[in-house]
Amino acid sequence: MIAPSFLEKTLPFLDDPEVGMITTAVDVSGKVEYQWHAGKSNSRRYLWDSMFNGRLPVSPGAALFRMKDLRQNLHNFGKHGIGPDLLLLMLTARNYPAVAHLTEPLAYFRDHPGSISSHSRVHLRRGYALARVRFILSFVRTMQT
Repeated sequence: MIAPSFLEKTLPFLDDPEVGMITTAVDVSGKVEYQWHAGKSNSRRYLWDSMFNGRLPVSPGAALFRMKDLRQNLHNFGKHGIGPDLLLLMLTARNYPAVAHLTEPLAYFRDHPGSISSHSRVHLRRGYALARVRFILSFVRTMQT
């Protein structure tokens, strides 16, 4: 679920053509997660932190994109949902000078035994590692053309 004010608070950031996406913190069963730097930030910093510094926002349910970026960057990994979310965010960030983040949780998720986030940590790490590898490979392909 998203907060009633989600669009009101996130959409203005996309008025800036330099900003590729806006993410928000997330309330997961009462615990605030996915905090990052508030406001507009350099995409390179976002990509660096996504590759090496852990728990950044990864859920497209807590992000706002332009439709053209969704069409271009949304990939399917098959049966599970671990990884395509991070890859979507990273591919979008790569194409813009900046991204934005709100530290206020404007998206709400319920953690339960059947949810993707309750999979084993090894399974989660593997899915996000695959997304990072796919991102690196897409970057290398653009360098070769």
